[in-house]
Amino acid sequence: MMPEIQGFIVERKGERAKVKTIQDNNEVKSLPKYLDCWNKIEAKEGMKVKIEMQELDEKKAKIIIYSIPTLFALAGATFGKVMAHYFSWDIIWTILGSTVFWLFMGLTYTSTFRRDAVRKGKQPVIVNVVYD
Repeated sequence: MMPEIQGFIVERKGERAKVKTIQDNNEVKSLPKYLDCWNKIEAKEGMKVKIEMQELDEKKAKIIIYSIPTLFALAGATFGKVMAHYFSWDIIWTILGSTVFWLFMGLTYTSTFRRDAVRKGKQPVIVNVVYD
């Protein structure tokens, strides 16, 4: 059985939540005071939650880390080609600029997941709300 981690949600941003852990109630040693967790149950700020460290499959993580930015870049190239044709702009520079911009968006989108996948293959996930 995995050790139980509990804490209070301090801040939410999209699917991520900053959780202040309850140090005296945890069975896990050397736990940071704050954890950046995936909030898959969409718990609200101020709620007491249960956190689990879920394993990430290394192969699936690499597929996600590399395929999402690649798909974003392909979408950017397609978008740039359409925009260049529609506005009669120089096609090479429009496609190149759009591809770089969309690639940056894809890398930004996967940055949090990349950090969690690299960190010991485990990701902190909010799995339940605790009602006392």
